[in-house]
Amino acid sequence: MPQVYDSGSTDDNGQDIDRGYGSVCLPFALERKYPNADCQWIWQYVFPAVCLPQDPRSGVTRRHHLYETGVQRAVRDAVKLVRVQKRVTCHTFRHREWVILALHVKIG
Repeated sequence: MPQVYDSGSTDDNGQDIDRGYGSVCLPFALERKYPNADCQWIWQYVFPAVCLPQDPRSGVTRRHHLYETGVQRAVRDAVKLVRVQKRVTCHTFRHREWVILALHVKIG
């Protein structure tokens, strides 16, 4: 199973920031509009990569996201490991969460 960097807490992001690697590349002009947003936890990747490559455009060393195939492979391997009989993909979790939310707030 591929190794996944745990970004489950703000402490992990804080460690990256302390080391100088906690920023992310923001889309469009957001970096100019919100100068400190690139280090805020809300902008960090849900599935960050383990390695710290250098951004070829800016020259900044920062953590990037995992490729989606790595996450898909991890989900597939986990499903096989626990012997789930139904087809499960990453997209399945999106629908499952919607069902739980819909039941919780009693939508339609």
